[in-house]
Amino acid sequence: MWTVLMSALVPAAVLTAPVHPSTPPKTSAALVVAVSDGVGEAKVGDRLAYTVSVRNDGTAPGNRLAVTFTPPAGMTLTAAGAQGSVAAGGARWTVTVPAARTVTLTASARVDTLPDGAKGLAAIACLTEAGQRLCATDIDQIPGRDDIHATAEAAPAAKTATGWVRLATLAGIAAVALVVAGATVLRRRRRTR
Repeated sequence: MWTVLMSALVPAAVLTAPVHPSTPPKTSAALVVAVSDGVGEAKVGDRLAYTVSVRNDGTAPGNRLAVTFTPPAGMTLTAAGAQGSVAAGGARWTVTVPAARTVTLTASARVDTLPDGAKGLAAIACLTEAGQRLCATDIDQIPGRDDIHATAEAAPAAKTATGWVRLATLAGIAAVALVVAGATVLRRRRRTR
């Protein structure tokens, strides 16, 4: 089976090989977005300076990328750096990121209120290229609130089977063994007759 399958696949691979091996491989952008304000906690009255980084690890430029920054609830965007625009409470840029380069954008925001029940303030930066969206967040702890990094406790371990369950299981196994042994004895007796 393997021989037939392999012989069927090899000609297909040969037929799909490029006709002109000197044709260069396709190039593309490989984009990464990150956002940070450089602090771990935020309280009312703080002014935070955010850095949005768009890195291109690819071999082609990322052209006319839409980059957005949305500050957390309870914050007011006060500025969008170089060539950014402020609209609908967020910032927006259109950028081109050359291959193997990083473009850095800035935005500033002020903490006006702390949302009820929130443990932290999460800012979001996104980039959009050819209908694909990629986002990153920066979360700052609200002092005096539960830790945003806390993990859920593991559920208590299930109780192991009690003694009577084990006894019933062993009795069932013994019953099956007796039935099999009895059937074997009956079969042998019938053969000897």
